[in-house]
Amino acid sequence: EPWKIQNKCIPSNIRIRKHRRYPDIGTIVMRWLQRIRIPLTSSIRCYHAEPTANAGNLVPEDDHLPKIDFDVDKLTSLQELFEARVHLGHKRGLWHPGMLPYLYGHRAGIHIIDLDKTWKCLQVALNVISHVAYRNGIILFVNERSQFERLNQKAARDCNQYFVTKWKDGTLTNMQRLLGYMTYPDLIIFTSVPPNESAVREAAMCCIPSVAIVDSDCDPQYVTYPVPGNDDTPSALRLYFRIFSEAIKNANVKKGIDVAMK
Repeated sequence: EPWKIQNKCIPSNIRIRKHRRYPDIGTIVMRWLQRIRIPLTSSIRCYHAEPTANAGNLVPEDDHLPKIDFDVDKLTSLQELFEARVHLGHKRGLWHPGMLPYLYGHRAGIHIIDLDKTWKCLQVALNVISHVAYRNGIILFVNERSQFERLNQKAARDCNQYFVTKWKDGTLTNMQRLLGYMTYPDLIIFTSVPPNESAVREAAMCCIPSVAIVDSDCDPQYVTYPVPGNDDTPSALRLYFRIFSEAIKNANVKKGIDVAMK
């Protein structure tokens, strides 16, 4: 299993071979889109972290968004990320090669996540969340871990959005049959990827943009706006939920001010 390889470093010219019998999700999506004759446009965006020394282009861009200043850089700071232990990853023997460019190094057998890259990715993700909320978009908070169920519900309710604590396979890809209607969210926020892998893949197949916290053992290639960080420590999760909720509330306040000025 490639995410459990215990090598110290994977050279950039070496690619992990996948099992021929099971194609990756990107191949499945492309075949599905070609079959139903949907044009492949720039709206399908998957950022896969290739193992290279220069990870600057791994930060997804938001240049396609209108220039509205939501002051997302004031929601948190590098010092706050450090104190919340966002930089702590998993053990060196449990990691995904796609996360290699986001890792700063290791200490005491634990991978250390580069907070500079976390900060850049977080600013882009918060900007996207603010734009979606500003336009009355539907934002869905998803976290299936029972220990964070209350935090997930509270964050969604505080900003008048929606949440899911138990994901049923086919919720997005087979919505009409399961729920009886077709109403897709405009953005999905995953505060933990491993227990929600099926939901992340469904969002990618349905071309729904996603923001996700990706730890050192996660695969970031199916996430539209990945944010490298610790997804296990309660202090880190409380920080994520707070800033995501505040970004949505601040966007709603700005929207009300702009409407009143018109």
